[in-house]
Amino acid sequence: MPDLSDRNKYEAAIVVLLLQAFAAFRAEGSLDKFQAAWARLQEAVAAAIAEVIPKVFEDAAAVLGAEHDAESDVSAQAAAYTATRSQESASRVVWTTAKSISTGTPPEEVLGKEKAEQIAATEVTAAISAGEAAIAGMLLVIANIQIVPTWHTERDKKVCQICAPLNGTGAEVYGRVSPSGPPAHPNCRCWLDYEVAS
Repeated sequence: MPDLSDRNKYEAAIVVLLLQAFAAFRAEGSLDKFQAAWARLQEAVAAAIAEVIPKVFEDAAAVLGAEHDAESDVSAQAAAYTATRSQESASRVVWTTAKSISTGTPPEEVLGKEKAEQIAATEVTAAISAGEAAIAGMLLVIANIQIVPTWHTERDKKVCQICAPLNGTGAEVYGRVSPSGPPAHPNCRCWLDYEVAS
């Protein structure tokens, strides 16, 4: 499957929410004195991710042929994935932000548009992969249909040294670098294509 056609829309929505969270955090003032400010940042980042990611997950699953509604397995898996992933990602953002600020980097440099775009790209890529993997698992269990993934890069100048050698490989190769598929690193824009195993 090629990347989701609405990917840019999803990323833009996350960026807007993250920039609002970052601005509120920077407005707290003396950041090293306010443990509550760090907790609020983590909550805001998790909420920003959680607002958009279930739809990305469900849309990725739908592209592989799954229908979804409020009661479906896909929706339940999307909710479970989002609850876990949003908290993990928010914790990572807080940890890396605190580390950067502690080394003297100003908060406005750490928590700006570039960081928001990186988080958005990474989270959308991860949700696409997770949604597709969920459907691949369901197809195997329900219909005994095995689909085989192949890694693809965007094949442009931004492709990194990690992902370039993975282009066109199957899980036996890319799994050594990124067992769950894309993203292999922050800001990864790679995707998987699926074919029914013969």
